[in-house]
Amino acid sequence: MAGVGLESLCILAGLLVFCLIAGCTAEYECYDCNSHDHSWCADPFSPAHKPVNCTAVKGSDFKYCRKIRQIVKDMPDRVVRECASTIDKLGYYERTGTYKVKLHYYICKGERCNSASQISSIMALIIGLINTAFYI
Repeated sequence: MAGVGLESLCILAGLLVFCLIAGCTAEYECYDCNSHDHSWCADPFSPAHKPVNCTAVKGSDFKYCRKIRQIVKDMPDRVVRECASTIDKLGYYERTGTYKVKLHYYICKGERCNSASQISSIMALIIGLINTAFYI
């Protein structure tokens, strides 16, 4: 009987991790800042600052978080974290603009998911899924 309780607890923990990463809530919080204005917004990020409730502040269409790293030759890198309503795709991708401008996009769906790097978010998802699968 004790094994069933532990198994249920592990399944619940796995689902909780999945919901935190995949976004199982109706309202979304994202960090909203620009490293040009606030040095704490740059990488490594300091999540001690309060996130923005995207759906309350910007509207019900804002269901994603976005982190953009702007790289311009001969200028300091800039990081922008914000709520997003429209997306090309979830995950990470790069775009190259004119005159040596490169943009790294990371778009995610979930609470404060634009605080972490792409790798740490993916690792948390993998660990949660492995934990759930191991105890089912």
